Amino acid sequence: MVIEFNSTRKRMSVVCKSPEGKTLLLCKGADNIIMERLKEGGEHLSPLGDTNEHLGEFAEIGLRTLCLAYKELGEEEFKDFNEKWYRASLSIENKDELQDALAEKVENDLILVGATAIEDKLQDGVPEAIETLADAGIKLWVLTGDKQETAINIGFSCRLLVQDMNIHILSGASTVTELKQHIMEIMMKDLKDGESEETKHAIVIDGATLTLALNEEVKSQFLEFGLLCDVCICCRVSPKQKAEVVKLVKDMVVSPPVITLAIGDGANDVSMIQAAHIGIGISGQEGMQAVRASDFSIAQFRFLVRLLLVHGGWAYKRVSKFILFYFYKNMMNVFTEYFFAFQTSFSGQILFADWLSIGYNAAYSSFGCIFGFCLDQDVSATTVLRNPRLYEFSMFGMGFDMYKFFGWMMLAFWHAAICYFLPMHFMNDAKADDGIMMGHWFHGTTSFIALIIVVHLKLGVMVYSWNYLVYAGIGVSLLLFFITFMMLCTYWMSTGTLAWQEEMLGMSTLLFTNSKFWLCIFITSFSAIVPDIFMKYIQSNYSPFPHNIYHEIELGYNENGYTKPAKTGKANVTP
Repeated sequence: MVIEFNSTRKRMSVVCKSPEGKTLLLCKGADNIIMERLKEGGEHLSPLGDTNEHLGEFAEIGLRTLCLAYKELGEEEFKDFNEKWYRASLSIENKDELQDALAEKVENDLILVGATAIEDKLQDGVPEAIETLADAGIKLWVLTGDKQETAINIGFSCRLLVQDMNIHILSGASTVTELKQHIMEIMMKDLKDGESEETKHAIVIDGATLTLALNEEVKSQFLEFGLLCDVCICCRVSPKQKAEVVKLVKDMVVSPPVITLAIGDGANDVSMIQAAHIGIGISGQEGMQAVRASDFSIAQFRFLVRLLLVHGGWAYKRVSKFILFYFYKNMMNVFTEYFFAFQTSFSGQILFADWLSIGYNAAYSSFGCIFGFCLDQDVSATTVLRNPRLYEFSMFGMGFDMYKFFGWMMLAFWHAAICYFLPMHFMNDAKADDGIMMGHWFHGTTSFIALIIVVHLKLGVMVYSWNYLVYAGIGVSLLLFFITFMMLCTYWMSTGTLAWQEEMLGMSTLLFTNSKFWLCIFITSFSAIVPDIFMKYIQSNYSPFPHNIYHEIELGYNENGYTKPAKTGKANVTP
C-alpha cells in the first residue's frame, strides 16, 4: 500500500511486509514534518542530536535533505486502517480529505532511521541571469520548499544574496501580534531610520511564519516590508502558499500597479504559475506539468533574461507605438470629416470619395505601420543585455498612458486641421484649364492625399530600425492608393457594371496639372511634420530617455561628433 505524497503532507509512506513477517510503515519527507511525528522518548536508529547536526551541515552547503522513519503496525491496527482506507477510496465526496485524515493518524510515533541529502545543482548561467534581472530593477521573490539554511546558501550561490546585504530572518513567531510587532520594529529601525539608502535588505521567512504573515491583520505590513527590501526568500512553503504570496502582491499593489511573473519547473509550481499575470515553465528533469500550465516555456532559466529584457522590452514599445499610431491615423481621418461636417452644417455630404475612405485603414496606411512597428528595434539586444536598466522604460509603463494617449489625439486634431484647412484655402478658388471652378471633391481629394503623406511621414519619424520590409510596406500602401485613385479617375474603368463614383472622373488629370495642388501638398506636409521633427529633436537632445542615447551611440554619434559604426551596423556600446 502506498500513501502518496502531496504538497500539504510533504511526505509519503509505504506499508509493506518484512521478511520476518512484520507489517512496517516506511515514511520519508521533509525534516520538519518527520521530526514532529517521531516517538517521544523512544530509541531511534539515528540519534536525534547527530541527525539534526548533519541536516544543518547539509543545508549550509546547499544540499536538499529528507528524513526517513518507520513504524511497526500491529495486525489489528493494520487491518482496521486498511478497511477504513478502502472505504475512503470508494468515497465520491471528500476522498482526498478522508485519506489524508487517516494517514495523519497512522503516521505518528515513528522511529527515525536517518537523513539523506542530494545536490540540486543550479543550471548554467543562473547566477548571471539573476544578477542581470536585479540590475534591471526587478523585485525578486524566491518561493521554495527547501530548509532555511539551504535557501540562504542557494541565495548566495546564485547571487541573489550578497555579503553586504542586511538579511532579516522572520522565524519563530507564535502569534500574529508578535509577528506584526517584529516587522514594525525592523521597518522603523533598519529600513527607515538607521540605515543608509544604499544598504540592501533581504527577508528570509519560513513556512510557519508565512502562514501568520498572510493573515488579514498583518499581510499589508508584511507586503510593505517585502517591497522595501530588495529580495524576499520564503522557505519551507507549500504550493498553496506560493500561490497566496503571488496573489498578495498581484492584488494588493495597485499604486503603481505591478505585473507579476512566476517561473518554475515542477508540478509544485503550477498553482504559483497560474496565479501570476505571466507564468513561465521550465522544461527539465521534473516533468512537463509547469510547462503545460504556463504562458511561455523555456528550456533553461538563463533564457528568461533575453525573453524578458530584450523581447519583452521590444514588444512593449512596439505595441505601445502601434496602438497610439493606429488611433492617431484613424482619428486624424475622422477629425477631417468632422471639420467638413461643421462647415456644411451637418448636411450629410461626404468629403472623401467612398473608395478612398474604405481603403484608408485597410490598405493605404496599414502595411507600413504593421511592418514598421512589428519589426522595430530602438536598441540592439547586445546593448540591452549590457545595460539592463534600459528595461525600466517598459517596466514602469513609460511608453503608454492616458496622458500620452490624449497627447496623440491632440496631435491627430492638429494634423487633421492642417490637412483640411490648408487645402481648402488653396483649392477654394482653383479653376481648371477650361475655366470651370473645382468643387469640394477637389478639396476633399487634396486633403486625403495630404493625409496619406503626413501619416507616412509621421511613421518615418517614429520608426527606429529601417529595413527592406518597412520600405516595401510603405511602398505597397502608397502604390495601392495610387492605383485605386487612378482607377477612380479613369473613364474606361467606370463603364459597364462597375459602380465607380462619377464625381471622380478626370480628377487626376485636373489635379496633377494644377500647380496649386503641388504647392498645397508641399506646404501642408511641411507644416504638419516639421513641428513633430522639431519636438523630437528637443526631446532627444534635452530630455532623452536612456534608449534614445544608446540608439544614437549605436548609430555612431557621441560627444565628439559622428564616428562610423562597426561593420555589424552597431557601435561598440559599453555600460
